[in-house]
Amino acid sequence: MKEKRTRPLSWTPESEARRRDFRRALVCAVGVHALLFVALFFAFQWKTQDEDVMVELWAETPTTGTNPNGGPAVEPPAPSPAPEPAPAPSPAPREQSAAAAKPRPQPLQKDLAEEQRKADIVQAEERRRQEKLKEKQLQEQKRQQEQKRQQEQKRQQELQKKADEAKKAAEAKRRAAEEVQKAAQARAAAQAQAAAKVRTQEAARMAAARVRSQELARTMGGAASNRSAGTPTGDRTAQFQNLSGSARAGFIAKVRACIRPNIIFSVPSGVRRGQYQAVYRVRLMPSGDQIGSPQKLKASGLAGYDAAVERAIAKCSRFPSVPGVVMPGEVSLTFDPVDVR
Repeated sequence: MKEKRTRPLSWTPESEARRRDFRRALVCAVGVHALLFVALFFAFQWKTQDEDVMVELWAETPTTGTNPNGGPAVEPPAPSPAPEPAPAPSPAPREQSAAAAKPRPQPLQKDLAEEQRKADIVQAEERRRQEKLKEKQLQEQKRQQEQKRQQEQKRQQELQKKADEAKKAAEAKRRAAEEVQKAAQARAAAQAQAAAKVRTQEAARMAAARVRSQELARTMGGAASNRSAGTPTGDRTAQFQNLSGSARAGFIAKVRACIRPNIIFSVPSGVRRGQYQAVYRVRLMPSGDQIGSPQKLKASGLAGYDAAVERAIAKCSRFPSVPGVVMPGEVSLTFDPVDVR
């Protein structure tokens, strides 16, 4: 089982490099000291080997042939030869082979191998750390690229969404404009149809008025008819204006009472009196019959109400007469939608 090495908290690549350099220097120092120790060992072994030494001894003899006391010279005895040293016993062959086969102690190789193994482990750890760091950087780069891609995709989706919303808004606006245009066209068509109907009714009313005028002329005689017809319209209007205010108000109230029931219009809520008023001028014959179509002097601002007023005026074809009040040649009438309620 491989021992798991844990790194100290202060571990850095620079500190690891310094540790490797220190180990290498330590190994080199130990190796040099070991070599020096081996050299000294062999040097002492060489100095302590046994050597055979031979010594010759010489003595002085008198040259006169006498001894020191004056006697005859006595020859000294011949020195006995020194015994030869016994030869050192040769080691047994088995012991020599065992000594030769026995390996010299190598205490540094194991340390060097251990240091090399540790250095290899450190290098392997460093390679794994570098690979993990590179893989982490690659993953971080991929994550950033993916994040950028997602952000760009989200931005494109938001742009597409805004474009779709703008397109929908433009389409809704176009449809609303078409609806408004269609409503305006329908309203214009309805108004044109109502105006045509009013013109038709006015033409029929005018034809009926002419017929009645002719019948009236025949009934009253030519002279009276000519005299009545010869009265200028301006004179009749001036005479009407010269009447008292109560007489004129009574005539106007009677005319409105003839017209107002025929005004058919749905008044919008919130309309105040005086906010929407229409003014029409109507030309009249002495008999009270209308001459032509009523003339709009002021529009109320409600086209439907104005059309309803014109139809109501046309339905009151002959304005009522008031005793003692001359029929005016023309009269101006004011209408307010509040009166319809």
